Amino acid sequence: MRIYWTLKQVPELAQLAPKERRRVHELCLREHFLEVRATWWGLLAFAVFLASGVLLGLLGSDTVARLSGSDSIWLSVPAMTGGMMVGWYILNRMAIPSLRPFYGRFIEAQP
Repeated sequence: MRIYWTLKQVPELAQLAPKERRRVHELCLREHFLEVRATWWGLLAFAVFLASGVLLGLLGSDTVARLSGSDSIWLSVPAMTGGMMVGWYILNRMAIPSLRPFYGRFIEAQP
């Protein structure tokens, strides 16, 4: 399985403008990956999303607490937010192979 690091690398989306590329991917992701019956691949992608937020939150807050000498819960909030952003990126990249068959229909439906 090939990993597409950007949406421009996906052959079905390469000819679109960046804004349209994102729009088609987000519509397709919502309809065919997030709002469908759970599959093992979808559950794994969601687990990676959650685990990266928790893991980076714990590691980030622990690192900052050790460096600054304070042990505040508020240090973990920015780290968890960053972790969730990394997790969302990974979830999107894991979804692309299963969404590729549906991109064509969304591209044809554009006004």
